[in-house]
Amino acid sequence: MSLVITSNVSLDDRPETSEVFKPYSYQNPLLNTMRIPANSEICLQSAKINKNGVASLTAANSNFNHYFGVEVGTALCPKIENSTQTPFTAVIGAGQLFREGGRAERNMDDLTLDISDGINASAFNPSLINAATPTSIAVTQNRTSASSKALEGFNFTATQGKTIVKKGTSTAVFTDISVNQRGGFTQNAGVVTSTTTTGFHVQAKQYPIAQAKGSVFFDITDLNGDDVAKKPWVVGLSRINRRISNNAGVTREIPEYFNSTAQKAGRKMPRVGGEIIYGDIIVGRSGTDLCVWQSGVDSDGRLGGTKMNEIVYYGGDFNTTFKAGKYNLQTNSDKYEKVKFTLDNENMKIELIDENDAVVLLADFTTALSKGGVKENLTAPICAPKMAMYPIMAGRTIGTTAEFDELFHYTNYPTWTEDTYTIYDWWGYSQKNNLTQWCLEVESRFWNDFGDTSSGINSDGLQIPVLSAAGGELVGYQSTIITAPSLEYGLSKTFSAPSAHGAGITGNATASRLLGFLNTPVSIPKSNTAGVTITNSVSPPILSSDASLFIRLNNFTQKTINARQGTGSKIIAHLPRFDNSGNELGGLYFEPNTPTYISLGNTDDLLINSFDIDFVYDNETLCTALSGKTVVCLHIRDKLR
Repeated sequence: MSLVITSNVSLDDRPETSEVFKPYSYQNPLLNTMRIPANSEICLQSAKINKNGVASLTAANSNFNHYFGVEVGTALCPKIENSTQTPFTAVIGAGQLFREGGRAERNMDDLTLDISDGINASAFNPSLINAATPTSIAVTQNRTSASSKALEGFNFTATQGKTIVKKGTSTAVFTDISVNQRGGFTQNAGVVTSTTTTGFHVQAKQYPIAQAKGSVFFDITDLNGDDVAKKPWVVGLSRINRRISNNAGVTREIPEYFNSTAQKAGRKMPRVGGEIIYGDIIVGRSGTDLCVWQSGVDSDGRLGGTKMNEIVYYGGDFNTTFKAGKYNLQTNSDKYEKVKFTLDNENMKIELIDENDAVVLLADFTTALSKGGVKENLTAPICAPKMAMYPIMAGRTIGTTAEFDELFHYTNYPTWTEDTYTIYDWWGYSQKNNLTQWCLEVESRFWNDFGDTSSGINSDGLQIPVLSAAGGELVGYQSTIITAPSLEYGLSKTFSAPSAHGAGITGNATASRLLGFLNTPVSIPKSNTAGVTITNSVSPPILSSDASLFIRLNNFTQKTINARQGTGSKIIAHLPRFDNSGNELGGLYFEPNTPTYISLGNTDDLLINSFDIDFVYDNETLCTALSGKTVVCLHIRDKLR
């Protein structure tokens, strides 16, 4: 019989610095080979571990929501329907921790990283996106007490990006987004030239326009002319859409719920080369007329999904430049050569620039409303599905050119790639994961419904767009964490009753105990100034250690069965939740009253030069909640006959 004592090796009290000396996974090599006689058996004599307070993560307690926008319940935003934003679904660890086996236990350092992963995966506003790290939201532990190092909760600091940078023509690369990709064109330094009679419909997918008063310029000089039939064109901004196919095999890059057949009486649709152009906010030519369109809904009973709503920028005192009516682009008497779009958080302003660089207002919300404009005269607030909008251009006639001049985007925003943009672009994420019903819910709110002229704070169908400050931050926007179902943030006009979606989009929020927001389902910021929102937990996270542990001897010949996994195993012993003294956390000592011997199944002598020990859960994943010194004593004897 042999008693074997094993332990991890302390490396300056930092066992994590070595892959083979961790307290939950270590190797003890022998200086001399150990001979174990044939027909032997082994058992756990005793074990000493140090188990930290851990978070036991499951799908039932790790879900929360992240909302970045104007606080709901305020005068500006009394209900979620007034907001242009929505809570985004988040999972601690971004959902990866517990998918295999359904459970993971994490120490506080690892849990902090997992919370950061979860909130990073649910932050989509471009002002929060950082190319160097996923987002500019930092998660730290709150251990502020001078007399105690006990964890008091977590700190969440969301810092908006404020600086923007210009990208000129040399960086622009346009992609064909036309129907069936039938467009023919060449491009050079932002200039796109049609090579076929069907023309082109293209998008520059490198960077979206910034909310901090970002702008984009298009030169339309060559797009115009006196040939009415051959000169329809469009310039503007659009989300990036995946290519979808209808029953006839026609492919288009449009939202799944876009209705291209809907047209309101007396209004025009943006058509180029027989194709109805989709864009979130666009300017174009129809016949001889200058037109402005914006994607939205219309509750006049003739529409499902969204359509291109024509903005009536003309015919009133709200825009005296075009008081007389639609501008005639065939004659173009005022010699307009460029179109400029400026995004001031939720307000889109469109201007025209003539040959002398004089600028006139074409359409917006703020100015037009102040001069008596009504809903059909105003640009609607830019909302969550439209947060990342990229330049588009369309034209026809062989030899016709459209020119993209420049665009201002957030300095830290990453360059678009097909594989990565769905991580930080909510519309792209939603299309990839078949979650666009939540995008339609936002786009169906009253302020984006051209047929609703009675809802809202002032019963006029309007919601005042939130602007950006001089310093670049989005005024009134704050980072909010929702850890339990919230009627205030979760219910909406479209999904108004508990269903498969629960209490709206927040119906699955369950993380209040782990995140430290017990009895406070909607976080209250400690401060929100100059584009920085600081939020602290209101209570320490409630931790538990309800999972049993198992000792696995990896390099021996014993065979056990893990029925939970349905596979063979190398587990030799079970450590219950409580040790011999009834303790659950801290220094724990286990010694079985009746050791369970397991046959090594060795018909010949075994030559052993190492003991390889793991501490695992029932799903055979490592228990990383152990720290400090670990000791495992094993007993080997001849198999009893």
